Amino acid sequence: MNKFSKGAICLSVALACAWGAKAQNVELTPDFCNAVKQYDVVQTFHDGMAAVLKDGKWGYISSDGKEVITCSIPKQYDVCIDREDYGFFRDNGYIRNFSEGMVPVAKETSGAKHNYERVLKWGYMNKEGKLVVDYIYDEAADFSEGLAWVANDEYQGFIDKQGNKVLDGAKYFVADAGMLNYAFHDGLACVVKMDDEGNAKYGYINKQGEEVVPCKYDAANPFSEGKAAVAIYKEDNAD
Repeated sequence: MNKFSKGAICLSVALACAWGAKAQNVELTPDFCNAVKQYDVVQTFHDGMAAVLKDGKWGYISSDGKEVITCSIPKQYDVCIDREDYGFFRDNGYIRNFSEGMVPVAKETSGAKHNYERVLKWGYMNKEGKLVVDYIYDEAADFSEGLAWVANDEYQGFIDKQGNKVLDGAKYFVADAGMLNYAFHDGLACVVKMDDEGNAKYGYINKQGEEVVPCKYDAANPFSEGKAAVAIYKEDNAD
C-alpha cells in the first residue's frame, strides 16, 4: 500500500474525523497532518484514539497525532468488527476501537484443527499500551459503563477494568454475532437465553445480575434514554 501524500492524508484524516465518535476533539492543524502523513491507514477516532497502520503493523494515535501505542501489532492480526463477521480473521479487516479507555486485543494461539484456521485469545489494553487483562478469553466485547462481557471455557460474564469477574452470566446463551448486545446501557444489559423449546429469548439484567425484564422477547435492542425496542413474533398458523 502506498503512503498518502500530505494533501491526501489530510483529506483522509478529515473524513475519518468527521465519521469518528470523537471528531469534535481533533484539530486538523498543519502539525497534526505532518504527524500522521507517515501512516498508510488512519482509522476513525473513538474515545480519543485512532488505529493507524505503518509498515504493515498497527498502533494507535491520540487526538493530537502522537503515537501513544507503537505500531507493533502485525497486520495479520486484523480482526473484522462487522457484526456478521465478528471475531473472525480477515486480511483487510479493522482492528478494534477504544471504549472507556480500553481496547480488546487478540493474540493467535495454538489449537487450530485445520491449517486455514486461527485460534484467538482476547485480552484488554489501556491507552498507555499496557496489557491490563491477559489473553485468556475466547470472546471479548467492548467496555460499557465500566464492564465488559467476556467468555471462555471457565467463565462467561462481565469483568471490570482490572479484570475482576464481577457478574456471572453462565445461564445466558451467547452467540458470536449477538455478543455486541451484551453491554450495559442505562444500567441494564440485553441478554438472551434458551427457553424449554430451544428458542432464544431476550431480556435485561441489572448490574447485580437480577433479571429485571424477563427473557421472553424474540428480539431486543439495548436501552437508550430509558427506552428499548423489543419484539414478540406472531406464530404462523397457516397450514
